[in-house]
Amino acid sequence: MGFFVLTALVLTAAEPPPVLVLLSRRTGVPAADATALVQRVADAGAEAGWRQPWAPQAAVDELVRKGLKDGTACNGRRACLAELGRQLGAAYVVAVSTGQVGTDRSVGVELFSVEDEQVRTKDAVVLPPGSEFGAAQLRTFVAAASAHLLPAPEAPTSPPVATSPAPPPATLLPPVEAAPSEAVLTQAPAPPRRHTASWVLLASSAAALVGGSVALGAALGEREQALRRLPGDSSRSPWTATQAQGHADAANALLGVTIGLAATALGLGLGAAVAW
Repeated sequence: MGFFVLTALVLTAAEPPPVLVLLSRRTGVPAADATALVQRVADAGAEAGWRQPWAPQAAVDELVRKGLKDGTACNGRRACLAELGRQLGAAYVVAVSTGQVGTDRSVGVELFSVEDEQVRTKDAVVLPPGSEFGAAQLRTFVAAASAHLLPAPEAPTSPPVATSPAPPPATLLPPVEAAPSEAVLTQAPAPPRRHTASWVLLASSAAALVGGSVALGAALGEREQALRRLPGDSSRSPWTATQAQGHADAANALLGVTIGLAATALGLGLGAAVAW
């Protein structure tokens, strides 16, 4: 039950308010012309979507049936016209007035609320001879009145935009500390080993000793051979005395070389000891 009541309230709220089109004043204009003018206004409103429970002539007939006069009896008085609209269940009244002055005809239209009798919009024109108040003159008034009589059009709804699901939040990993950069050490070339000179001196000393030993052995051999030829030596030798003397001299020379090499070896050994 509550659902149906709510639905009825929604439909009622969305429905345009009822409006009544009445002739409010006629001066010097034939009744037929005035009635046709009111009907053109009602037709223009119907095309725009106004909700009119009563056609203009049907409204006059209903008022007479209720024992009331038509709208021209109000002579343009807004309070009087609002009461007629209230009797016919209208929320708004469109009052149409027309008058003839010489060859010109004036037409006025206005929309006002039955509840507070406040004018929402109005318009008036003076028609030259032979012209009539038609759709071109009504267009501005009907558009302004429709803003009050019709609900605001709903904004077109765009189809929902498919959105991709948001990616999962990224897992925050602890920052990785950068490894300290290794210092580039410029390594100077190693100084030459101090022992190299010592080894050279020792090798030279050893060579001198070997050479001295060989020379000493040769000198001793030569000396022995030479002594065999000395007088009183009973051993036999193939050398002559002159050859024996030569070998003796050579032995003496080799002994000198041996002494020199020994001195050199001693000096080199001392140098190696100092350099070590």
